[in-house]
Amino acid sequence: MVALACGGAPGLCARRNRYGAGGSVHPTEERDYHYGGTGQGLLGARLIFGDKAMLDMTAREYYISGLGSTQADGSERIFRGNASFTVSVYKGHAVGIQYVMSVRDATASSYSNGIRQTVGTWSLAYNYLGHSRFGAVEWRPAEIEGR
Repeated sequence: MVALACGGAPGLCARRNRYGAGGSVHPTEERDYHYGGTGQGLLGARLIFGDKAMLDMTAREYYISGLGSTQADGSERIFRGNASFTVSVYKGHAVGIQYVMSVRDATASSYSNGIRQTVGTWSLAYNYLGHSRFGAVEWRPAEIEGR
């Protein structure tokens, strides 16, 4: 449903001069893509419950403007969120469930009513954990640990 690209090396995309594209992957009669200057918002949270379970959530939103595009009157917002819950079952073995959702809202004078696309996917996963506590490290000084 959604294709998103960022010009330049991945490290440069996080800085300035971002340029992106978004559109449908299915063929259509009318122009169904947009490219231009891009901004990104990111929010992430991870809760680790000892060495037993982990809840991980990430939300990203991309805004593709008409800046630098041949179609300067349109824009797109692409949201991608995922949430996963993983449980350790035996030593380094864990199972998890994950939901990923993508939403694309596009507006332009060439689109009659605008475009809204939504897709979601559920996944079941097996994980082998190379480190206990889901990779979390102790960050508190030793004198605080004993309290």
